[in-house]
Amino acid sequence: MQAMHTGLNSASPSSCSSGPSQVWLTDSGVINHMITDLGNLSLALSYRTNEMIHTANGEGLTVSHIGHSTITSSLSPIKLNFVFCVPQLTQNLLSFHQLCLDNNCWLIFDAFYFWIQDKATGKIIYKGLCNNGLYLIHSFSPSNSQQPYPAQVFLGQLVQSNLWHHRLGHPTNNIVSLMLHKANVHVPKTTSPIMCHPCLEVKFNKLPFPQHVNKSVIPFETIHTDLWGPAPCISVDGYRYYTIFVDECTRYCWIFPLVNKSDLFSTFVLFYSFVVNQFTSTIKTLQTDGGENIPALD
Repeated sequence: MQAMHTGLNSASPSSCSSGPSQVWLTDSGVINHMITDLGNLSLALSYRTNEMIHTANGEGLTVSHIGHSTITSSLSPIKLNFVFCVPQLTQNLLSFHQLCLDNNCWLIFDAFYFWIQDKATGKIIYKGLCNNGLYLIHSFSPSNSQQPYPAQVFLGQLVQSNLWHHRLGHPTNNIVSLMLHKANVHVPKTTSPIMCHPCLEVKFNKLPFPQHVNKSVIPFETIHTDLWGPAPCISVDGYRYYTIFVDECTRYCWIFPLVNKSDLFSTFVLFYSFVVNQFTSTIKTLQTDGGENIPALD
């Protein structure tokens, strides 16, 4: 068997190591997987040969045993065949090439994440993060909650329900109670109703309109008018606009269809003549929103 080469200097301590049985460092410069602890090998056999593992500084490392191992992840176990036990290493090394042969998989990398994908099924059998430029694979015991890092929540004190109301985005009290009940979060009971000022400020964002105290008591003293259009469809008679005149005193309305917006002034002149002739009255005030552009009448 040929001597295996690695680019890792075994004499330097590994800053990313968190235990030889838990972390594997992926390496494209090694031909075989290498492990530091013989206890993590199955079917281990003594490896008696004069050939050595050569590091980047030329130092030779002795292989004591060869065997098989398994990386246990939360998604799927990863098989490792022909793993060399090298006690002088400071970090478990995982060969890219041997990993793909052992598991018939793809290795997918980017600047932040990496995935191991099964070729036959397309299933992702492992996914991890880039750690300071290194792609680490964590192995853990199945008895450890099936996760390398068990999720934990710590509460320093018993939180009041009004604080949960703020944390959960200001839902109704019934929704807060239901969410806390389903999450088995206990809160102290409060007898007084909780008043949330941000909720009130959002719901009452406008003051009510003031009462109109200067209402006209004489018909045609004040007329309100507005113009609508253009309509998306032209009427049978060719109208595209209409204007409305409302008497403030009686609330009576007159509606006049218009062909063009410029017909508004002539329509108002006719309406003014109609009021003078039919009711013997005159319009004292005409109130608009400024869009009608009606000139003053003498």
